[in-house]
Amino acid sequence: RDPIQTLQARSANRQRRILFIEDRPPHRWLGTGLPRAHAILEKLLRKTFFVSFYPLIVFNEEWNEAYSDISREVEILLEHGPDLLQEFLSERRGYYEIILISRPHNMQVLFPIIEKHPDWFENVTVIYDAEAVFATRDIARRKLAGTPMTEAEATATVKAEIKLAAAADLVISVSETERDTFVKNGIARVEVLGHSIKTQPSPNGFEDREGFLFVGAIKEASPNSDSVIWFVEEILPI
Repeated sequence: RDPIQTLQARSANRQRRILFIEDRPPHRWLGTGLPRAHAILEKLLRKTFFVSFYPLIVFNEEWNEAYSDISREVEILLEHGPDLLQEFLSERRGYYEIILISRPHNMQVLFPIIEKHPDWFENVTVIYDAEAVFATRDIARRKLAGTPMTEAEATATVKAEIKLAAAADLVISVSETERDTFVKNGIARVEVLGHSIKTQPSPNGFEDREGFLFVGAIKEASPNSDSVIWFVEEILPI
């Protein structure tokens, strides 16, 4: 039995096919951009895409956990990971119309495959969802830690990330500032796709409220942790 024919039969009610590559199945309760990835995934399903979701970092979840808030119409490729991506793309040559891949460390896995086998991607639109220019974070972190990069190091760090983006047909950023960074470094096609959440305020007025709620992952040496420390030390006493 031809596995491609089986897949085509499975997705017969879906007009277009897309491979979505991310860190892990994007559960809504996770941070670090995954709620946004979940929203993108749901939008693709509403647009009648057949979606194969390929996690590169966390790819050994239990099936029930992986599908706990993800539609069973999505093909989640568990137990694959980075080591099997090239083999997977080889087996499914000509099957996907679009490959959507998020974050530079994941693009680092796909990039050498594109370079080595360009013919596999001749009729495929590769979309790089950068989410952010991570190099600027590294530059700022080094500066904050008192070990700033030299101008040459900073330039090389940004260019290395831009090189990954250049392998894609289209780059997605989350803000105009990020978009401008890509454009200034020679990336022609960049679109902005942010993530908004509808507020559901309670009827309580401001005078009936107290305290602050910070929503975000608190990880060591991260912008989030640095911002909370700054707020507690510099703003809260005021």
